[in-house]
Amino acid sequence: MRRPANPGIVLVIVAALLSLLLVLASLFLRLSSIRREMERTVVEHARAKILAGSGVESALARLRISPLPPPVRTVANAADDWTCREPNASLDLGSLHNPSFHLGEPWAD
Repeated sequence: MRRPANPGIVLVIVAALLSLLLVLASLFLRLSSIRREMERTVVEHARAKILAGSGVESALARLRISPLPPPVRTVANAADDWTCREPNASLDLGSLHNPSFHLGEPWAD
């Protein structure tokens, strides 16, 4: 069997192929992380759309009952108030401690 004219060329070819495989693997990992982030964005967008729709429906239901706000806010006339009034409202709704009440709300009772 004949030896190649330059035996170092095989090492260079193997190193080039390994570096190519490394680049392809890193691209695959990056694309999978981008895809996961896109899926999370789609889910958050769907949640936001559903919450916005429920807020509109809640407002319409309140307006059907009485188009004027109550003269004095009490616990009795605002018991179904589900507005997010957390100080850090940028959090995910599932992690909020008390999304429907705020200590600074001017209640009469």
